[in-house]
Amino acid sequence: MSRPYRGSVTLPDQVADGCAVTRHVGSAHRRVRIGGLATAAHLLAWGVVVLSCTQALPETAQVRRVIDGDTIEIADGRPVRYIGIDTPEVRRRTSPDDHWVKDPEPLAQEATAANQQLVGGKTVRLEYDVQTHDRHGRLLAYVFVGEDMVNGVLLEAGYATPLTIPPNVKYAEPFRRLEAMARTEGRGLWAKPEAAEAED
Repeated sequence: MSRPYRGSVTLPDQVADGCAVTRHVGSAHRRVRIGGLATAAHLLAWGVVVLSCTQALPETAQVRRVIDGDTIEIADGRPVRYIGIDTPEVRRRTSPDDHWVKDPEPLAQEATAANQQLVGGKTVRLEYDVQTHDRHGRLLAYVFVGEDMVNGVLLEAGYATPLTIPPNVKYAEPFRRLEAMARTEGRGLWAKPEAAEAED
């Protein structure tokens, strides 16, 4: 049985799980990500060159660094992007040189600080959904400290909005309810301007 992948390339199921590969099609190189298990013979037969493969998925990890409100770096250096939420950005890419520059959106620093308070330096539990990596190679996970899911805590506090990207939809409905609560109670992103001024 075969499985279609992006770029109209079809690969067999028996390939290395999560590997980023290039398939040579004539003079063209097509970058694809594959799943399953493979032998070198399989890959060679398909004209595939393996570029990189993911490590085993960690169930728990020490947080080395908080990158922003919805992304952390764990002890082995891998970034983890929280599934199902989006927080204001603390930086943006410039053009045409495509460099990152610090340019925080409103409440970006507050969301990052909240994430730092929740997970900074702690051991977290990582729960995965159907897709375990994004196109940048980051792990995609629901992140827990004890029994608290950080993704949900940030939504409830008003520091995040739901970002539902199939097939990772396990908690999509609870996340929408948490955002609705934050909106109703005027928390974080949903605070009324006069309330925000009073806090300053």
